[in-house]
Amino acid sequence: GGAPVWSPYYVVPGVSGDSAGVRAKKIAIAAAKDGSFQAVIINTANDSVYHAMQYPNGSWSGFNLLDGAGGWANFAARDVAIAINGSSPTSAGNAQVIANGLADGSLYHRVRWPAGNWTSFAQVPGPQGMNTQALAIASSDDLNTNVLAITTAADGSQGQIQQVLRDPSGNWAGWVTMPTPAGTVLSKASDVALVRTNAQASVMFLDATGKAYLQERNNPSLASSWQTQLPANQITDQGRTVSISQGASLNLPTQVLVTRVYPQ
Repeated sequence: GGAPVWSPYYVVPGVSGDSAGVRAKKIAIAAAKDGSFQAVIINTANDSVYHAMQYPNGSWSGFNLLDGAGGWANFAARDVAIAINGSSPTSAGNAQVIANGLADGSLYHRVRWPAGNWTSFAQVPGPQGMNTQALAIASSDDLNTNVLAITTAADGSQGQIQQVLRDPSGNWAGWVTMPTPAGTVLSKASDVALVRTNAQASVMFLDATGKAYLQERNNPSLASSWQTQLPANQITDQGRTVSISQGASLNLPTQVLVTRVYPQ
């Protein structure tokens, strides 16, 4: 209702609340129904994954280093993404974080529960040596969660979009390939973003030439729904990254965001 109102930009408190902030080369954010939101970044200084939370009253936790899989002190990553499910007006819900290894691109997942405790990073089941690049994750009120990953050949070319489902019990289904329109070229420079409801998913992806596309898929909890060739609408060209946000209710529109690169 009414015209949108924007707050001014301000520096988000950095590690342990540092007022100078933190430099990030990857950023992902997810909101909860209690008015809080959580962010994960890859720190430019050390390639490690950090997590922060803004509470409903507007205060920040500050960014904190996330430990890695198998007892490692940190997680050096290529990309990171976050989704929240199970939130309510009184609960921050379950935050699910995915990240892929900087060295080999293997994909890992962990959960932050409403009380603030974490599970450990665990590798998402799938073919060994999946060379993942850009990542996206989205969950819905029925607690089903989709993960998208752009996978490429060893040299970063010949990319495709892969999808896997995590069910409400925490079990992972098998990976399937999401077809893209004929002629689409994906690479390690491509990007992907995702939102979903119980009945529908909206996908954005950026091809290797900078063209950004939007596509909608029904029944996102069914593997077969991700294996059908569907049209995709081109949003813009000269894109650099894409992101997407589901409206807070079915009456509010999905919003998309593309950063663009302009000629100098």
